Amino acid sequence: MARVQTKKRETEKQMTQRLQETPPFALVEAFRNLASNIGFAIPKTREEGGRVICISSAIAGEGKTTVAVNMAISCATIGAKTVLVDCDLRKPAVRKYFDVNGSKGLLDYLSGQAELGEVIQREVSKNLDVIIGRRSAPNPFALLKNGLFEQMLKQLEREYDYVIIDTPPLGIVSDAITVAAHTDGLILVARQMVSTHPMIQQVIADIDFAGVNFLGFVLNDYNMKNAGKEYYKKYKYSYKNQY
Repeated sequence: MARVQTKKRETEKQMTQRLQETPPFALVEAFRNLASNIGFAIPKTREEGGRVICISSAIAGEGKTTVAVNMAISCATIGAKTVLVDCDLRKPAVRKYFDVNGSKGLLDYLSGQAELGEVIQREVSKNLDVIIGRRSAPNPFALLKNGLFEQMLKQLEREYDYVIIDTPPLGIVSDAITVAAHTDGLILVARQMVSTHPMIQQVIADIDFAGVNFLGFVLNDYNMKNAGKEYYKKYKYSYKNQY
């Protein structure tokens, strides 16, 4: 399980800009550890294609999109060619984190109104491309099952080292399971003092039943005041200028 401490009272775009320009030491380490753990969990050579990772949560408001965005940024920062895909066709949110052109998105591709190359936002930052969810779809499940989605993932896997996919919450709709079935694995985001054991147990049961590769948890909003406080007090100053 990875633990992530996030700052409150920031807009999504402000937080993303801060993390790209002057990321806090602890947050950088958390996401680098997460990327490293995924590398061990899903060993692949470049000839086999990139790693395709699904990010979800049990319910809304647990920070899955924030985790997906920052995981993609972290992968891109270490030099991996990365694409972030907003696959929440019911309530897309990735575009709020970036200054991107919102003319075409994933829905346009899945409905046959645009080619894949037309919906990829290139180089939103170094090594990072994005496919946004421009608007909500009336029939997300049908769109994800029409064959174009699987075709898209195969093409992205050939082009990128990491394909990070943000999905709707698992405990609310079945879209995330449909998406995760075509990926190398799923990461579940839980928020401290929000997620409950029954919610998480039910979602894990659903993941297991669907035969999806469950990679583990990210615990969001982790309170570091009482955990590792002395460690970061001792080492933060020594290492902060490296990032």
